[in-house]
Amino acid sequence: MNTSSSPLSVTFYFETSRAVGTPEEILTRMCHEQTTTGYDTLVGRAAAPRLAPFQATVQRIRLLPSGGDIDCGYAEVDFPWQSMSHTGNALEDALTFVMGESSHVKGMLKLRMVDLGFPADMLRTLPGPRHGVPGVRRILGVQHRPLLMGPMRPEVGLAPEEYARITYEALVAGGDIVKDDELLVDPPYCPIQERATLCARAAREAEQKTGERKMWILHLGCDISRFDEFFRIGEAAKIDGYMVQPRLTPSLLTFVRSRTELPIIAHYSMLTLFTRYAHVGIELPLMLKLFRLSGADILTFPRPNSRFDVATEEFVANLKAAVDPLGPIRPAFPFPTGGNRAEDAGQCFSVLGNFDYGFVAGSAMFEEAGGIGVGAKRLREALELLSTTHAPHATTDLSPSHQAVQNGGPMTVEELYATLAPLAEQVLHIAKFDHATTMISAAEWDSLRHIQLLGAIERKFDIKISADDSFRLCSADKLIHYVHARLQEKARATHA
Repeated sequence: MNTSSSPLSVTFYFETSRAVGTPEEILTRMCHEQTTTGYDTLVGRAAAPRLAPFQATVQRIRLLPSGGDIDCGYAEVDFPWQSMSHTGNALEDALTFVMGESSHVKGMLKLRMVDLGFPADMLRTLPGPRHGVPGVRRILGVQHRPLLMGPMRPEVGLAPEEYARITYEALVAGGDIVKDDELLVDPPYCPIQERATLCARAAREAEQKTGERKMWILHLGCDISRFDEFFRIGEAAKIDGYMVQPRLTPSLLTFVRSRTELPIIAHYSMLTLFTRYAHVGIELPLMLKLFRLSGADILTFPRPNSRFDVATEEFVANLKAAVDPLGPIRPAFPFPTGGNRAEDAGQCFSVLGNFDYGFVAGSAMFEEAGGIGVGAKRLREALELLSTTHAPHATTDLSPSHQAVQNGGPMTVEELYATLAPLAEQVLHIAKFDHATTMISAAEWDSLRHIQLLGAIERKFDIKISADDSFRLCSADKLIHYVHARLQEKARATHA
């Protein structure tokens, strides 16, 4: 068997017990546990050379400052692509290989999957969004501004006729999309068949009223055994898309994609159980990337606000997960949620530099004192004003070669790279600091120089980088976008 193709490269943040072993020893035991368990007993026997190419291997370790009896840092581990299934959604197999029992290895105190590097052969097997940004825009006929979506409010408790009425009002007043809430599936007081029929009809009536294309999205819920039934209901009602809660099962999106041509929303419900657990988990931006690879056209995730505890750096990374270049995979539409109001219309634009994002508004649309019509109209006007007063860039590429225009911010991302690169090169003692530079790739970027670099940045820009944030800033790209976002916050506070 040919095992020469590029591996699935995984970046972990780890904490290990010195009493049990060195980080390299513990991570190597994890590699054995996750791939060829028992391989060590075969050393010197005929089978050993044949199994060696299927063994996960530790490629690099970069230690961070730690105290007591704990070592911590980042590790890059390669998992052979040839060890995994090459049919279906290979990400399911990959997650089992990478995280299946890794946290149970003796001495492994914390283990978080920070990022994945996908071999080109693997990317070619994954479906990605059927529609993505260009397809959803084409369906709605909206090219010049962010899209406006309302999640059903109140989330539960109304009859189908009432949900149909508020759907119509929100769409007529300026919304592009109204979706079921993630709590709403098929309760006795609001049967899914009746709700789908009435709400989809309300969307068609709103189209006739406004002359604009509209979408109503049905929530499939979490009970996979009823999906075929729900698909029949959706098809009969002529709905416009489906929403799914994939959780840790990205192939659920691939399954839905195989059953419908309609756009698919991946909702982040319950992901915090995996992305915020202290001892083992997966970074949320990476989960969103897996959802995109698996077929999601629209990705929802929380944004920094008074309701949600979301770091600005994570918010920026979530946006990038949706739209960053990823081989042949189309960009997905990012739709941040949580307390969005008219004054927040430009938050995503200030990072992306374009309007390829969605604006999700629940309370600001459905709970407006003047009524749903007033709330939706105000939000739509804010998005229209943004599109007429700012010139977007023609690309969703967020690499450092492209600028990210800011509202009142002092620098673009490109300018920030130009400013910080000489400083970083001096502190880290490296020849070049660019988007390809990481703590793993640059041996000079060790834990001591990491602290020195962050301190120099804090002094230069008069910002504070918390300890919780510092360990995540393990690449030039993450660091630059983090500083860029913090400078935005500072500029907004100054102008408030």
